[in-house]
Amino acid sequence: MNWTCIVITCSSLNRARAVEKELECLKKKGKIEESTILLVVQDPADNIGSGAATLNALVVVTEVLSAQQNYTVLTSDVLEDAVILILHYGRQYQFDVCGKAFIQLPCEVNVKIPGKAHCQMASGVLTNIGNTLNLLEKLVLNYGPGVWVASTDMLLWTKEQNELNLNAGSRDVALFCVPADLEYGSDHGVVKMDHQGCVEDILFCQDVNVIQDCCLENGKVPLVSGLVYLSENVVESLLDIHGLSPLDSCTYIGVDSGTEPLQVSLYFDILVAMATCVSREEFLEGDRWTNYSSRCGYNTEGVKAMIRARSLVWDHLSSFQMSCVILEGIEHLYWSEHSTAEDHMAILRKCSQMGRIHSYVEGELSNPPIDCLLLNSLVSVSRSSTLGKRTILSSSTVSVEKVHIGDDCLVSDMKIMVKDKVVIPEKTVILGFQITPLDGSSSESLDVPVVMGIKDIPFLSMSDSRSTFCNIPWEKFFQQTGILPQDVWDELYIEESRCSLMNACLFPVSSSITDVLWLRTVCSNNDHLVKWKKSRRLSLQQILDHQNCLSQFSIRRDRYAQVTCRIVADKLQQEQRLSILPYCLSACAEGWDHMLLSALDQEEIVKADMWTTSDMFIVHYLHHLAITFHPSPFSVPHIDSEKAGDIAGGTDALRKEREKWLDSPDHVMRAARHYEGALQALIRHAVMSSYEHIKLVPSELPSMNTWVTAKCPARVDLQGGWTDTPPICYEMGGSVVNIAVLVDGKVQKPIGARARRIQDLHLKFTIGNDEHSPKFIIGEINNLLDYNQPKAH
Repeated sequence: MNWTCIVITCSSLNRARAVEKELECLKKKGKIEESTILLVVQDPADNIGSGAATLNALVVVTEVLSAQQNYTVLTSDVLEDAVILILHYGRQYQFDVCGKAFIQLPCEVNVKIPGKAHCQMASGVLTNIGNTLNLLEKLVLNYGPGVWVASTDMLLWTKEQNELNLNAGSRDVALFCVPADLEYGSDHGVVKMDHQGCVEDILFCQDVNVIQDCCLENGKVPLVSGLVYLSENVVESLLDIHGLSPLDSCTYIGVDSGTEPLQVSLYFDILVAMATCVSREEFLEGDRWTNYSSRCGYNTEGVKAMIRARSLVWDHLSSFQMSCVILEGIEHLYWSEHSTAEDHMAILRKCSQMGRIHSYVEGELSNPPIDCLLLNSLVSVSRSSTLGKRTILSSSTVSVEKVHIGDDCLVSDMKIMVKDKVVIPEKTVILGFQITPLDGSSSESLDVPVVMGIKDIPFLSMSDSRSTFCNIPWEKFFQQTGILPQDVWDELYIEESRCSLMNACLFPVSSSITDVLWLRTVCSNNDHLVKWKKSRRLSLQQILDHQNCLSQFSIRRDRYAQVTCRIVADKLQQEQRLSILPYCLSACAEGWDHMLLSALDQEEIVKADMWTTSDMFIVHYLHHLAITFHPSPFSVPHIDSEKAGDIAGGTDALRKEREKWLDSPDHVMRAARHYEGALQALIRHAVMSSYEHIKLVPSELPSMNTWVTAKCPARVDLQGGWTDTPPICYEMGGSVVNIAVLVDGKVQKPIGARARRIQDLHLKFTIGNDEHSPKFIIGEINNLLDYNQPKAH
């Protein structure tokens, strides 16, 4: 899908820069068209709501398009024929270090590069935002120009990749919903619609008895999915009111002018104005917004300003029609920051119950993992180790002598490299965060590992009976460890009963897992306690507020690269069939091509598949910015046929030389050709080894000047033609099917050759079959040694 522009809204500039870099990687890998404009827009203020964030993003993208088309003022004319996507990054999420939008799903995908052959695919692990883009590509085909708004707070998942059959309708706004059970719907937004599909009302977190009236024929309710389509006319109306007070405070223009930010919900302060059963008085009073704001922590002050804002929305939008479009076969899974890690893990298992998704294990696992999920992870152990049932290991490196990870654990974005044995108790969560120093003294990242239990609810007050840390009540945790409440909370928090896991200063700045893992142990350890009290500790909220998002994304990409190199090297060494072109494309797009080339330098791989390295050079060439070929006077040495048996030496010579040839497209392509030349030398060496299996015996020679003729019938190749020739037959084997055919209806053999013994040895070549055809006579064997030069005579 060729989007005119994709906009992602973020709450912080730090996160916005990291997201922008990730989007650029998606563009290089072909997931996003080259012509698409990418914008990452920071919200004008914290927690302004989806409506205000949408309005601000709409203003920014219209300004950008207006400037590109040489308008000196903002004009909605630039939106004609434009297809724009606004993605809301969402709130902070404590169970994934890269946020809800970039949660890695247990599914490896290949991304088709537009305009290339079918095999031109870049590899990657599917993320939540990637899954949303896949769904939108199917939906957008049913609608005209306009603006699409999507949230990344949820996962819209389907195991079936079938085409969606939609009735797009002729409404001004399409509100997309998914069928859900009544109980699930009572915790989310539900749409009430008439028999024609028009939206009558939007209800939020209502009792089951209330939303029962919204049921579809199958007994399920239409749940708000987080996807909305706005037609051109609706978008123009929104732009008409963005500068009017108090809605101007939803945009950066108003905030920069000194107005107080206004919290506006897209669904309950804007879209519900178009619901057919909502009156003006009901809309202005904001009953639905009050229910929503109380659940989402919105500021309920400034009622008069909200009434004026809703009045403007009603006057400009209430005449438009909004339809409810049901997305059959899609499940709504919500990433709630008020849930537990156990809930987070359950969503991941909805996508895949078990298996290794782009992961590599080296060493002995004494028990075959049952329902264990390894995602973009590298495990290297030297002694018998175990992974517990239903454990999820995500974007992590585990390199230890011996490790025991208990059942139902979540280990994410960790680098565990210690000499001793590591034991992680069951139902433990360990997350590896990167932060910038709180005092801003350095831009370097600091490691902060976080440990908790899968049943902990981080936002729950300690005074609540359900509140736990590491799956046990706080009181019991303090008894076991020797830690005191005043060690982790300020006196003010304790006095006001505002203590929770989110603001507990429990986690020391450290790169060692042992510095936090002791918090999860059953018995107290005085040495650990003393060290812990002396350390600089942060709360989970402080960690989220000071994340180094660029570093988090970079580490996750590096981990993917490391796993890829191990997988590719292992499979090629074992001569297993593997298409590495998708990995080559990703390596060049994300900047780890040198790492992949180094992995391909191993002697066993060169013997098996030197075409791989040659193709890697070609991919490198395709990703260069320059595309014009400039001849170069230099040359690259390749493996000579006489030295083809020295694989290690030849490979090392090529490796050293190639570093000089990755600076421009023409050099890269020439380096690729010389790798192909080296491969041909290896093939010749392999073919010549057939002498070992050929036995020559004396035989009677034909008499002088007697012609010996050999003929064969004509044939037609039906399948696999030339697959029985090098290098294909060496890489994948060959299989050819052909049939002999009659020529002119006669049984004859039109293909043949003849030879005779002569007194003076020479070869006579005639090119052509007429009297003027050129003839060549070769009398010495040395004249044949330049056979591989096309212009030789």
